[in-house]
Amino acid sequence: QEGDQGIAAMQNRTASSLMDVGIVSIWHERGISFQALQLARTLDAEGFRTHILSRWESSRFSNAGAIHHPRVTNGGDDPAPSDVLSWVRANDIRLVIFMEVHPRDWKRVEHLKKNGVRVACYENLDILRKEHLSDYGLIDWFLCHTFYSSEVFRKICPDSRILFVPWGIPSGVCRPSGRGGDTTDEVRFLHVGGWGGINNRKNTDMVIRAFHEGGSGNSRLLLYSQVPIEKYGRECEKIVSSDKRIELYEGTVDDIFSAYGEADVLLWPSKREGLGLPVVEALASGVPVVISDGYMMKQWPVAGEHGVVCPATPRHGQMYLPEMDVDFDALIRLIRSLSEDPDKVRKLRTNVARDRRVWLWNWQGRVLCEMLKSVIEDGDYEPPEYHTYLPRYVLEHEKKRRASMNED
Repeated sequence: QEGDQGIAAMQNRTASSLMDVGIVSIWHERGISFQALQLARTLDAEGFRTHILSRWESSRFSNAGAIHHPRVTNGGDDPAPSDVLSWVRANDIRLVIFMEVHPRDWKRVEHLKKNGVRVACYENLDILRKEHLSDYGLIDWFLCHTFYSSEVFRKICPDSRILFVPWGIPSGVCRPSGRGGDTTDEVRFLHVGGWGGINNRKNTDMVIRAFHEGGSGNSRLLLYSQVPIEKYGRECEKIVSSDKRIELYEGTVDDIFSAYGEADVLLWPSKREGLGLPVVEALASGVPVVISDGYMMKQWPVAGEHGVVCPATPRHGQMYLPEMDVDFDALIRLIRSLSEDPDKVRKLRTNVARDRRVWLWNWQGRVLCEMLKSVIEDGDYEPPEYHTYLPRYVLEHEKKRRASMNED
């Protein structure tokens, strides 16, 4: 079976007891928390016992519903390094994984390292600051979820040890969109604005204005937002209230994948992404995407086959990834073109459905868990080269994607 090459030897080894792993993360219903939960559930199913330490955004802390985990400690916004070490010792934790190392986390990382605790990080690149690049030398292991992020950390820390397993969505969570066999000419666009992101990085206001100007009469915009639409200004508020083609779903929903199930195209002209989770979620659900020409947005689709790319100009600053200034007029034209050409949308949907396995989480959990077992048992473990264990279809997709984005 594809993906087995190079890992057969790892599979012959079993843990004599549960291995305790700590995960440090924000904990409420937002993207990074769901990534942490998926990682925790994967490990818990394969001989590990995970413990969550919540820090940051403690006013929104929640451990219920879709984000529930049986072992969560609320550490507040900025837990003392000594308290984090006590949490590690009390739970016999053998490896701590930071889900994004925020600026105030470095004192915790340093304290753990001084006390002999091994530290890994799962870094979404949108929070990567240039002034902290040298600090990553403290990290023992990097868990990378994309080809691009693995390349970035090899460049930043040439001697780093990288566990590269492409991200995906569990097939039991997402399901192919029910719009696949639809023969109507209505085109349903979707935007999942969430909390909006720092500096409105998801460009929700631009999506509202661009759809209002570019969407044809047979198109609709399904707009999901976890914050009141007033956040995006009076103009957007007036558009949403007056444009009957826009359906607003405000607040946190129980199952965001139900939104993908009703959509034909995801509108995601983001300024900057750490993973591009909505892009992966949409593609795994069989929904093509409109993305901006930047990272991490364009890490996932093949341009022209799984979606279209909107021109954008990079604006460099204190962050490692530039913020993209999306071409508003070009976005209007793309929305108009797709809304007036339902046959093209259906063709894109067919292509996404054909390649859906690329964005699903199936073989990855087994490979990642075997690697982490080796990390815990052998501090000098050197992970295999990724081409020896990645499925052939993943490697072929990446080659095709790079060519479509003119990255070769």
